[in-house]
Amino acid sequence: MILWTIKLINNVRKAFAGRQHPSQLAWAVAFGFLLGVIPHGNLLAIAVLVLVLSLRLNHAMAALTAILTAIFAPRLDPVSDTIGQFLLNQPRFHDAAVNAWAMPLVPWTDLNNTVVLGSLLIGLVLLVPIFLATYPIFQLVQRLHVQDEQGQETATASRRRGDLSVDQPHGHVGKPHERTTTARPSDVRNVTSPAASTGQRIDAAHTASARTFDDQPAAASVETRIDVIRMAENDADAANDASAGTRTSKDEMDEALNFLLRQLRDSQQKDVA
Repeated sequence: MILWTIKLINNVRKAFAGRQHPSQLAWAVAFGFLLGVIPHGNLLAIAVLVLVLSLRLNHAMAALTAILTAIFAPRLDPVSDTIGQFLLNQPRFHDAAVNAWAMPLVPWTDLNNTVVLGSLLIGLVLLVPIFLATYPIFQLVQRLHVQDEQGQETATASRRRGDLSVDQPHGHVGKPHERTTTARPSDVRNVTSPAASTGQRIDAAHTASARTFDDQPAAASVETRIDVIRMAENDADAANDASAGTRTSKDEMDEALNFLLRQLRDSQQKDVA
C-alpha cells in the first residue's frame, strides 16, 4: 500500500510538472487565470477545474497562476458586476437565461450572479491574449535554458576529452633525437697526425689501456678466491660447533642414565635389606 501511494504521488508530480513546452506553459497561465478569476463554491468553478486537469498543460503552473489570481480577483468584482448586469438586462440573453435556469444542475452554476457571470466573461475574453502574451516569454526562457544545458554539456565533453588525452596509451615510441657533430679542421688535423701534436706514440696509449683492462679480471679473480676461502672457513666453524653441541648433549644424557641406574640399584638394595 505504501509503495502504491508513493508511485501514485510520483506519477501525479510528473503529470503536474513534466510538461515544459512553451505552449503548454502559456496555456497553463491562461487557464489558471480563468480558474482563479471565477468565484469558487459553485458548479461552474468545478467544471473549469475538471477542464484544466483534462488538458495537456503544465498543471503546476496553472495551479500557481490560479492561486495568485484568486488573491487579486476581488479587486475585479466591480468590473465583473457591471458586465454581468449589462448582460442580464439584455432581453435576448435574459430569455435564454430563464430557459436554461429551468434545466437541472444549471442553478448550481450561480450564473444568475452578476459577479460570477462577469468573471466568467472576463476570463474567456482574456484567455487567448494571455496565451499570446506569455508564449514568447516562455520561448525565451526555454532558449536560455537550452543554451545553458549545451554549455554544460560542452564543458563536460571537453573535460572528458582532457581526461582521455591524459590517460591515452602511447601508440608508438618516438625515435631518439640524433645530434650531428661537425668536426673542426683542427680536430681532423689532430686525428690524422697525432704525432705532430704530441710526441707520444699511439700504440703506447693502446698498450696502457690494454694493461688496465687485463688487470681488472685478475683482481676480480683474486677477490673471488678470498671469498670462497672465507666461506669454507665459516662452514668448518659451523660444523665444529654442531659436533661439539652433539657431544655435549650425549655426555649429559649418559650422566642422566648413570644417575638413574644408581638410584634403581640403591632402591633394590634397600628392598633386599
